[in-house]
Amino acid sequence: MIKLKVVNMSCGHCRLKITSVLTNNEYKIESIDMDEQSILLNEGLEDFKKIRDLLDEIGYIITVDKRFLELKEIVYWNTLLEDDYIFNQTLIFIKDKGYHFTEFSDSPFGLKILAVDSFIDELEEYVTHL
Repeated sequence: MIKLKVVNMSCGHCRLKITSVLTNNEYKIESIDMDEQSILLNEGLEDFKKIRDLLDEIGYIITVDKRFLELKEIVYWNTLLEDDYIFNQTLIFIKDKGYHFTEFSDSPFGLKILAVDSFIDELEEYVTHL
């Protein structure tokens, strides 16, 4: 995963233009967050230079968030999450830390989160202290 910060992405037109260039070049966009001016791509660091060059060609300035270079899908569950308050606070915590809850997993059961391995220890500590 690569998370790019697009310094000058400010409107829906920018989003459409960037989406078009990236998808036409067969890059997979996981999400675009206009508030953060960021794009999460399901691509590796080896693609960063080409992606940067493509966006530079259409006038966008990007930086990379190095925390997201090692993202992987992790399934996490703690029985404390059965409490609605703890569950909702946990989702807020995940987002505030800059990671992404993607969906529920039935097998294995739990929250699917795009995060780095080391985040799970921090998440476990947070949940058990709520």
